[in-house]
Amino acid sequence: IGQRPGSSATGGASVDVFEGGAAAAAFADSERLDDSDDFFRPEATAAKPKSAYTQEEEELIEAMGGKSLESPSPRRESGFLGDCTLREISRDFQVPVCYLADALCGWGVPVPIDVDARLGDMVTGEMAFAMVEAVHTLDVGELNDRYSNLDLTGLCHEWDIDLKEGFEYCIREGWNLPFGVRTFLRVEQEDELVRALSDEIIY
Repeated sequence: IGQRPGSSATGGASVDVFEGGAAAAAFADSERLDDSDDFFRPEATAAKPKSAYTQEEEELIEAMGGKSLESPSPRRESGFLGDCTLREISRDFQVPVCYLADALCGWGVPVPIDVDARLGDMVTGEMAFAMVEAVHTLDVGELNDRYSNLDLTGLCHEWDIDLKEGFEYCIREGWNLPFGVRTFLRVEQEDELVRALSDEIIY
């Protein structure tokens, strides 16, 4: 009781644990290490972030353009989804084009979205890969049910809402309008717009 840290009691005398033996030898060896021993560098033992993708997926992303629009991968190859337009993707996979354009807006692609522009010219290979996964796994019926049957112009006409007022409301709410007044809103956005601006009562 009351011993100095790093010491032990032996016959009433206090003996430092580094005074000889294996501990002393190990300490002396560590003192001789210099910066050339990479094991002791902080970055040598720091855990490297794991990729969310498999090696095969990483190679596919590189082939589709990489992970940066500013410095696209020189390994980008033709023949992948990135070479297709939104119109072609919508037609081939039966996915509503309003969903595709909505996703691009969410990734920061500036509006208006050109449905005849190649996907790979608007997004990174990583985003294009995410689009590939989406069109192969999402339920097309559910995707169609997410969106209104009328574009913003038709919706405002149907509910006797001034188009300019409807458009400005969408902008204030921060909703994606990839095709301007020809955008098909999500059904919850449609309901909110009608409740806010229409004089008619909906249930």
